[in-house]
Amino acid sequence: MPFGMKNDEQTDSSFYFDMNHRRLFSIAISCLLYFFSLSNTRAQSGNSLEPIIVGVEAGTNLTLWQHATPTYFSTVYPYPPGADTVQVPFQAGATPLFGFYAGLNGNFYLNSKWSVLAKFAYAEWRGQWNSTEPIDFDTNGVAGTIPVSSNLVFMLRTVALEGYLEYHFCGTKGFYVGAGVDVRAIASSHYDLDRSITGGPANLSFVDFSTGRGTGDRSYSIGGEQPVATAIADLKLLTGIPFWISDRWSIDPEVAFDLPLMSIWTDSKQSEYASTTYGHGPEPLPITGIISLEYRAQ
Repeated sequence: MPFGMKNDEQTDSSFYFDMNHRRLFSIAISCLLYFFSLSNTRAQSGNSLEPIIVGVEAGTNLTLWQHATPTYFSTVYPYPPGADTVQVPFQAGATPLFGFYAGLNGNFYLNSKWSVLAKFAYAEWRGQWNSTEPIDFDTNGVAGTIPVSSNLVFMLRTVALEGYLEYHFCGTKGFYVGAGVDVRAIASSHYDLDRSITGGPANLSFVDFSTGRGTGDRSYSIGGEQPVATAIADLKLLTGIPFWISDRWSIDPEVAFDLPLMSIWTDSKQSEYASTTYGHGPEPLPITGIISLEYRAQ
């Protein structure tokens, strides 16, 4: 017998925005274009252009998740291989995980206080769900529940073009804050799932959907993809302070916050979540710690 609810939905691989998504995405692109246009009109003082600072950066994301529990993930069921999916529930047990971050940046000063910052960045958003849920079973007319433990690690690999308007409290030498938007492509999604029957009669096992008979396996591991959107937009907040190690070079620690403007899930998956008692699928709230090595080009 299957442990978990069956999900017969055929995932639509084509991605489309509804009207609200189109509007938000258009606003994000318009803001980016505006930020970048400002860099072409940066102020001049005498015959000298305002500073341009470029850099390379690396760091890590700690991804918090809103609507993290209760929730469920639709996952591939291995008996028989590739034949069906099951909805694996998680009433609790969501854990933020760290992921890798790397990027390139260019900061174009408009004057001593204001600058336009552009970034091209790669980021991994990760989370883990681990819980034990009572699952219904019926064997030879005998019905009951049995505890099934599920551990799932979910990761999104993303690439983003980011634009910020920054305010500098002491010119190029001091503390700064910034706000902006990004347009982010979700390059891939992946989950790894481990499930095991942790109690009940020893002769109970996961069922083969094709035969309706037990497989003899009380645990299995499998991986797959989730139906996520092709691209999203986020509101960005940033703060940092440069430490100058020479006239040209600095090391800048930064902290950035992502506030989602759009869901990571496809429209069909959002509709599926909305039709259940869960209401929403898990949504990422990344906090990124960054170390940037920067060079003053002029």
